[in-house]
Amino acid sequence: MQVSKLLLAKGPLFSFEFFPPKTPAAEVDFWKTVEDVAALEPAFVSVTYGAAGSFRETSLSCLEQLRKKTRLEMVAHLALANHSQAELLGLVERIVQLGIENILALRGDAVQSTHDGLRFAADFIHLIKKHHPHLCVGAACYPETHPEAANAEEDLLHLKRKVEAGADFLVSQLFFDNRRFFEFMQRARDVGIGAPILPGVLPVTRLEQAQRIAKLCGAQPHPPLFHRLEALKESPSEIEALGIAFATAQCTELLAHGTPGIHFYTLNRSSATRTLVKALRAARHLPL
Repeated sequence: MQVSKLLLAKGPLFSFEFFPPKTPAAEVDFWKTVEDVAALEPAFVSVTYGAAGSFRETSLSCLEQLRKKTRLEMVAHLALANHSQAELLGLVERIVQLGIENILALRGDAVQSTHDGLRFAADFIHLIKKHHPHLCVGAACYPETHPEAANAEEDLLHLKRKVEAGADFLVSQLFFDNRRFFEFMQRARDVGIGAPILPGVLPVTRLEQAQRIAKLCGAQPHPPLFHRLEALKESPSEIEALGIAFATAQCTELLAHGTPGIHFYTLNRSSATRTLVKALRAARHLPL
């Protein structure tokens, strides 16, 4: 089912993001995580995309295996970087042949030159909608501004172009301070961006990993949280417990403010996410 239709359902929508495993050991962990997450009956799961060579094929292979082994609704990530229009349309066709109705259209890594006139995610979204108007297309958004944007206003203009090109829903980059997300939501609505926005949340289970990811994606480390995590750096179990507690409070506030759901960055680990989702459902008297 298309994500745009899922978003019309009553109650919060919970979705989960995986990345393709790169080693045999990681593959075992991946499928264990998929099994655990499937038990939560998510609205959909998504698989990240590597735009180059074997990583691209690994991403598509993951989608194929998920399609064969599960009944999960899927969103396929695709990035335009390093692809021609013909290559992109071929990849979209492969996804359509798998019976997948949802694509998260991304720019990907910084592009040094255009490919057949494609440079931005909005160009890619337009291309998909032109050739496959029936597909549901999502796009990324950045509550704390894209790292390459000159300022927040410029970033919002790029986001508006994505929606005008046909983006049906938006998934946010992870963030730790809800105030920044709420401010972003208001600014987006003020400039006429009406597409549903799913906030992206990362339950912190490893301090250094969270710090590294936050730096890569431009998310500001929430000082009260990260100072407490630093004080617990010799106790991994306490870090995970605090990370889950913080994410639970964060998601509770987001849902209370009317967000249509939460998109969880799992990092291919299920324990923290399972605990978090069960707590949220219990608090809202939803089926576990």
